[in-house]
Amino acid sequence: MTAKITQDPDGGIHLKFPYDENLIADLKREIPKWARNYDAYFKTWYIFPAYIAVAEDIFNRYFSRQYDSDYRPLGLFSTLPDWCKTLYILPNAPGVVIDAVYRALSKINHPDVGGSHSAMLKLNAAIEEARNYAKNEN
Repeated sequence: MTAKITQDPDGGIHLKFPYDENLIADLKREIPKWARNYDAYFKTWYIFPAYIAVAEDIFNRYFSRQYDSDYRPLGLFSTLPDWCKTLYILPNAPGVVIDAVYRALSKINHPDVGGSHSAMLKLNAAIEEARNYAKNEN
């Protein structure tokens, strides 16, 4: 079996790859349960659209060199600004969504709750850019 990513009509992706315990552990650790689903019949993982960039990153760690001829990165998020990737949002997200995402990510990444200072700095920079972008678009 070769490793491959295919896009689903609803915007998510399907990952199919040879069994790899470490890859599966990484998927489960980095993508919340609600954002991933394993189909035992087709032996594929379905990843919700919000976590495509994370799934591609994990997939690349294991298969980019080994399966160069079979794997074609979707690059769906390659054209998005870094602040979108940091906040896991699209540039046209409404202000209430931007603020809600920031609050949720702050609760995870704040140094007082076990996050890192650098992660919080990156998050703060991303929210500033997102707010500036939203202000300039309106």
